Amino acid sequence: MIWLLLVTDAASRFPMGVSAALDRLMALRVAHEAVVLIDAGSRDDTVAQVADHIAFAPEWGDLRPLLFHTTPCAARNLGDQECFEIGRALVADDVPIYRRTERDLVSDLECARAQGAIFAVTAHDLVPPPATPQIDRASLRIYLAGPHRHLSPLAAEGLVWPARLIQVQSADDADMVVFTHPHDPQKCDPESAACLTAQKPPKLCVYSPEPMWDLLFLSHPDGDVTWVDLPLIGPRQAAVLTHQNAALFDFAALPFYIMAETQMRARLKDLITQNAKRDAEDWMSMWRAARFDAAGYVTHRRGPAHWQRQGTMQALSAWRSLVAVELQVQGDALIAGQGWTHQIRRAEIPDWHSEKLRALRARARACLAIENTIAPHYVSEKLFDAFACGMRPISCGGVDPRLGIEVDAVITLDPADSPNAAAAQVMRAAQKDAQNPAAFVRTMRQLATRLNDPDLHAQELHRIERAFWLDMTRAYDQ
Repeated sequence: MIWLLLVTDAASRFPMGVSAALDRLMALRVAHEAVVLIDAGSRDDTVAQVADHIAFAPEWGDLRPLLFHTTPCAARNLGDQECFEIGRALVADDVPIYRRTERDLVSDLECARAQGAIFAVTAHDLVPPPATPQIDRASLRIYLAGPHRHLSPLAAEGLVWPARLIQVQSADDADMVVFTHPHDPQKCDPESAACLTAQKPPKLCVYSPEPMWDLLFLSHPDGDVTWVDLPLIGPRQAAVLTHQNAALFDFAALPFYIMAETQMRARLKDLITQNAKRDAEDWMSMWRAARFDAAGYVTHRRGPAHWQRQGTMQALSAWRSLVAVELQVQGDALIAGQGWTHQIRRAEIPDWHSEKLRALRARARACLAIENTIAPHYVSEKLFDAFACGMRPISCGGVDPRLGIEVDAVITLDPADSPNAAAAQVMRAAQKDAQNPAAFVRTMRQLATRLNDPDLHAQELHRIERAFWLDMTRAYDQ
């Protein structure tokens, strides 16, 4: 039998990841069974830890596993099929492949041995993560820290904290200190940092509302823990809550960003409700008379960091900026925002959302609604803004089906396409949709119904309240 063990990023994914996995493998392995260690580009020190363990663990004897490397920037977790393909490249074609079942590891191992097969496992298969402890506490005291604390999901004006989640005014009184931006711990105030040296310091958590921050500033955007640097103290481990793993963002009918901003939701409700009264003839007339083919209010970004991709996450800011440039080249496009018409950051504009709607409303047939990042459950205000402005949204990577938006109501681009090809697709669709806005009309009315449904709002707010407690207690128990 041949073992295929995937160890990508095992050093940081769980405690004692490398040594525990290798020791467990050697305990299960019998003589003459080959072992192939596969590393698909670790971002941490997994490779070094594997080498050290092999060098200093006598039980490995003369066994010299093979390590397969890609580049560090392409680190990823391989699927079973890719692991099996690596195994196939090493052995004869007549060696069978054993595919894991729902049974326990030992039972699967016995079957694989009986067949003399290739047997693929991961470090987590060998050393399963500990079960999440049952939560049984009366309350949890939270202190919001760092310069971005006003942007914390827990600081959103339209949401309600669960009664058992108590916000305190000092880190000394907290069970957990919660940061918002991954870099906020580096700017932690001295008083808050000092309490972390106490005999029983508060736990740390990064509760990030922005996937672009996670992709740019977290070493493992899909992880549950990270290391943060604190002034005068040094590195500490912190739990991580993001769109990848937080219950908060897993919405039912209306996304977190729409629920969190009361004024924004009211503004969008009024405009979309007005637009829902128009029929197909009205929209055809308006779109044919529109000055521009496409419009957008976006930040101009082209730096290499904004092309990053990791797992299911992909940065779109730079690609979106190039699409906006091509829209201006290939047709009449109105592009506004920082780096296009001014250099003022969005955070410095008193009411940036109202300004955006005023700049774009009824100006074009299609509107850029491409997010900064493709990430699970991530839906910002952009799609809703396009409908509020009376333009067909230009999206990327598909629209979340929970929104109930018809496919034909949106111009969907593929981020694998060149900006030139994407812009050409937009221009063709913008002209075509002036002839047939039926799906757009139906979707507009469906969104108006959602935004005017108080029962739906109450259900979503109750879900968010429960999610806050679930997220905070899970972070505390990391």
